Amino acid sequence: SRGVEPSERWSGTRNYWVSGAFRDEGLILFGINSSENLDQNGLPTRELDDQTMADLFAEVCALKRDTPGALVVGLMHHRLDASEEGIVNATSFKRNISAATGSIVLLTGHMHEESSTLTQETNKPSILHVGSSTYMLTASKRPEDSLRGFNLIEFERSEGVVTGIRVDTYAIVGNQLRPLSSTPYRRDQSGVILRSTL
Repeated sequence: SRGVEPSERWSGTRNYWVSGAFRDEGLILFGINSSENLDQNGLPTRELDDQTMADLFAEVCALKRDTPGALVVGLMHHRLDASEEGIVNATSFKRNISAATGSIVLLTGHMHEESSTLTQETNKPSILHVGSSTYMLTASKRPEDSLRGFNLIEFERSEGVVTGIRVDTYAIVGNQLRPLSSTPYRRDQSGVILRSTL
C-alpha cells in the first residue's frame, strides 16, 4: 500500500487508508486493518471498530460524490464472511458498503487459499470477494493442503469507467507455475458486478 498512500496515513490511531489517486482510471482504493482490536492475549478479535468504519466510509463517500462511476476496491486481511476466520461484525461492514460504495471488489488474505466469490443480495450492491493463496510462504507457514500461488486481477475500462473484471489464478503445481482458473465478471451501467457468461 505504500505506493498508493504514504505511510504517514497509518500514523497514530488511524487503522485505514483511502486513495482517490486512481479516480481517472475509474478506481477508488482503501485498506483497513482488520486486526486493529486485540483481546487480552494480544490476538486479533477480528472485530472492526465502528468509528473506524464510519471514518473510512465517510472518505470513500466523499470520493464517490466526486466520481460516482468509480469502482471501489478494498483490501483487508480477514475475510468478510460468517466463518470462524472471518470478520465478527461483517453485517455492519456490509451495511457500510451498501450505504457508501455501491458494488465493491474486496481483496483478502489470511486463509492462504484462492477464492473468487460474488455475493448478490436482493436490493443490495454486489460484493466480489477475492481471496488469494500465498506465493512466498514455505509449506511450514501455511495450511498443508494449500498451493503456493497468486491472483492477477485485470480491469477493463470504457471512458474511464470499469466495465469488466477478470480474476486469473495461478499456482505452483509440481515445480511449475500454472494457470488454475480465469473468471470473468462484468459491471453493468448501474455499477452492479455480475458473473460474465463469456
